Amino acid sequence: GAELELGVFKELASVLVGIIYMLARSAGKYIGARESAKLMRCNKNIVEYLGITLLPQAGVAIGMAQICAAKLPMYSERITTVVLCATLIYELIGPVITKMALMKAGEIAPELAHARRKREQKA
Repeated sequence: GAELELGVFKELASVLVGIIYMLARSAGKYIGARESAKLMRCNKNIVEYLGITLLPQAGVAIGMAQICAAKLPMYSERITTVVLCATLIYELIGPVITKMALMKAGEIAPELAHARRKREQKA
């Protein structure tokens, strides 16, 4: 996050690029995971919720942004900032969305998660 230059977002074009990037990345992960899981004849819950649980995974995106920024120095600040801001947003909302997807899929029970949290607080 040290290279994060929020001043880039003063330009409407940068904001739009950021929004498009986030929507395209989210749709790509969701649709790609869903269709791949269908192709492999996975359980219905995996088909439906796997893509959602992949949203917070952004390590490769950061690496690719650094490579692109090195090859396109004129846009390096913009590329890096858009990807880092998107990563920040994904990392903030990703765990909550993942938990909701896992609960809807029946992989975790809300009452068990709550009981576990209480035990951890007492320890």
